[in-house]
Amino acid sequence: MRLLSFDTSAPSLSVALIEDGVSVCCRTVPPSEGGRQEAVSRLMPTIDAIIKERGWEKGDLDGVVVGTGPGSFTGVRVSVTTARAICQGLDLPLVGVSRFASIASLVQLPAGIILDGGRGHLFVAAYDRSGEIVAPACIKTDELDAFAEKTGGLVTGYVSEVELNNFAAKSLPDLSEIASVQGIIGSEALTGSNDRKKQFPYNDVKPLYLRGASITLKKKKDATGPDSNLSQTAQAP
Repeated sequence: MRLLSFDTSAPSLSVALIEDGVSVCCRTVPPSEGGRQEAVSRLMPTIDAIIKERGWEKGDLDGVVVGTGPGSFTGVRVSVTTARAICQGLDLPLVGVSRFASIASLVQLPAGIILDGGRGHLFVAAYDRSGEIVAPACIKTDELDAFAEKTGGLVTGYVSEVELNNFAAKSLPDLSEIASVQGIIGSEALTGSNDRKKQFPYNDVKPLYLRGASITLKKKKDATGPDSNLSQTAQAP
């Protein structure tokens, strides 16, 4: 079984090819001077390049795995929209894997996972060996105590010990090749399915935003009139 897997929820773009449950090729595209937006714009060219490099064609794919977030609002939206379009065009099943689920597959469980939510917020979820025990949520730092008490351990790269009130926390695992990690998770799900397209329809996969995009009003230079000097720009958390 051959799968395409990709994630654009973080500043870096991650794309991988999975064959029979093994990652056979993975490429990470770090943000350049153009930032996250430029990395996102390189998604399709990177997909085309990695498939060609492996000697595959898009018609060889048996499914797609996409990172659903949470993370950059724009990145998550682009990832899911692109994955759904590919699967619709090629009539393929689509598996969505959250960043939390990918991390949980790499750490000792039970664990509470804490990610940076931006602007004083945190994205959290908790897992044990049976699966999710605290659903993904967006909380403020003063709610950390209540979350930590529900978990058997914490995994984070964004919160200091002071903010955790001395709750022990381990560092996040390496996520530079997250497309490979989530791709293997998706491969396991598809392997156990008797009817992949029916069980994993592309239009069932939704972005895991947890928090909406912020809107910044920017002044335009040399504009006149009370309404002509403002424009709305959606920004990722």
